[in-house]
Parts: sequence; C-alpha cells; structure tokens
Amino acid sequence: MPGIPLYYGLMSVNDDLLVADFHECFEQMRHYDNGFRETVGFGFGGVLAVVTAYAALIGTYGLKSGVLSALCLLTLLASLMGVLLVMWLARNRVYYAFVCRYVNEIRGAYSACSPAGVQNKAGMYTDFSLPPILNPWSTQTLQVYFLSLCTALLFAGSLGTFMTERVVAAGGKPEPPWVAVGLAFLLFATVQVGGVLLYWAWKDTRRKAGEAVWPSRP
Repeated sequence: MPGIPLYYGLMSVNDDLLVADFHECFEQMRHYDNGFRETVGFGFGGVLAVVTAYAALIGTYGLKSGVLSALCLLTLLASLMGVLLVMWLARNRVYYAFVCRYVNEIRGAYSACSPAGVQNKAGMYTDFSLPPILNPWSTQTLQVYFLSLCTALLFAGSLGTFMTERVVAAGGKPEPPWVAVGLAFLLFATVQVGGVLLYWAWKDTRRKAGEAVWPSRP
C-alpha cells in the first residue's frame, strides 16, 4: 500500500518499538495456540497407542495375571503423564490470555488515533481486560476437556485392570468391574476439569501478568 512507507517514515523510535512488540506478541499468541493443539494431538496419539497395545497384548496372551499387571502399570503411568499434559495446558492458557490482553491494549491505543482514517468499525478487540483466562467454552478449554476425558479413561482402565488381575490371581472368573470403572472415570475427569477451572478462576483475579505468573512476588 502506497501510504504505509510514508507513515512508517514519520514514526518515532518509540512507535517502531511498539510495532515490533505488537508483532512479537502475535507470534507468542500463535506459539501458545500451536502448543495447545500439538500437546492435545500428542496426548491423543499416546492414548491411541496405549489402547492399541492393551488390546494387542490381551488378544495375544489372554487375561493372565502377569499380562494384566503390566497393563495396569502401563495405563496408570500413561494417565499420570496425561495429568501432567493437562497441567501444562492450564499454565499455557495463563500465558496466552495475558499476551492477548497486551495485544488488545496496543491495538486500542493505536485505534484511538484513527491512523490512516481507520476507525475500527469492524470492532476488532481493543479491551485489555479480555480474553478471560476462564472461558468454559473457548476452543482451548474444550481441548482441555477432551484430554482430561482421555486421561480419565486410562485411569479407569488401570483400575479395572487391577481389579481383574486380583480376581484372576485368586483363581476366579474375570468379569469387567463396570461400576467401579465408570465411577473412577467420572471422578478422575471431574477432578481434572474442576481443578483446571478453579485454577483459571484464581488466576483471573490477578489483573497483572506478573501477579498471575509469579504470585509469590510482591
């Protein structure tokens, strides 16, 4: 556009730094959002791998005590890894939200000057208090729900496998403990999702990035 070089030529050093900061913050936003999707993809891929290995071992060796013990340990470790991934996503959301707020603040200051006659009639985001960290129906939150359910499925499978192994070791007939598995799934998923939402709600009370990221600092 012909008018852009002239405008940039009239910019002060402070304006140049602000523009650079704006671009870098956009890159950070993309980084955090991509990190979200890649982490969820990695977690889901891990769940599929564990479920595939579980079915393959059962199909090959049957419901033997040693096999069930190994599978119990495998699904338990996988579920704990999933919890760590969910915790990472929760923390990543905090970083993402504050970078977005700063981008909105810069855009708001820029739009207030109506540069080149642009009045932001489209209503692009300029509110530095948005987005909230806790948004129950945002895309990132839905991804946390999804990964939490996958992790809960692994934990419930671990518990069910353990209970089945105890029956087999005692010489009994293995029967899937569906009630215990279902309750474990619901409890584990609720604890994960509830913990993340409470964490985000707490972080939303911190209005500055430093207070949210390093709450122990004065």
